[in-house]
Amino acid sequence: GDRPVKMYKAVLSPVLNTLKQVFPAARAYKEAVYSFADEWGFVIAHSDPSTASVTPEEIDRRIAERISSSLSFLDGESYTGIFCLSKQIRLDLAAEKRILSKDNPAVFLKHMEGVSQYTKDSDATESTDPARSSGYK
Repeated sequence: GDRPVKMYKAVLSPVLNTLKQVFPAARAYKEAVYSFADEWGFVIAHSDPSTASVTPEEIDRRIAERISSSLSFLDGESYTGIFCLSKQIRLDLAAEKRILSKDNPAVFLKHMEGVSQYTKDSDATESTDPARSSGYK
């Protein structure tokens, strides 16, 4: 079945493109969210485009300056790794044209048990609800 990061065209892609219209820099990343049993996609946007080229050593230095205890997840290497998206995802994100607004939202609803699913303007192809599946195949 479909999983959140695998459904990136439904929400992640247009969110990233929308934030790119507002901020000088925006990047998509992914990480396993074990309570949701899959990888999830996120977007970080910022006003300093040079942050895209921060080295793992610089991340480690910044963490050491700001946090006195040890972090369980984040260090320079893991920071670099979360931004490693597959070639196909990177190509699709780069090709995205949708810009979200109040009048043009991204819609994604899904029951974790797979009971039903609905997406607007995505490549979703399955739904167990016949009323929602028409027009989305």
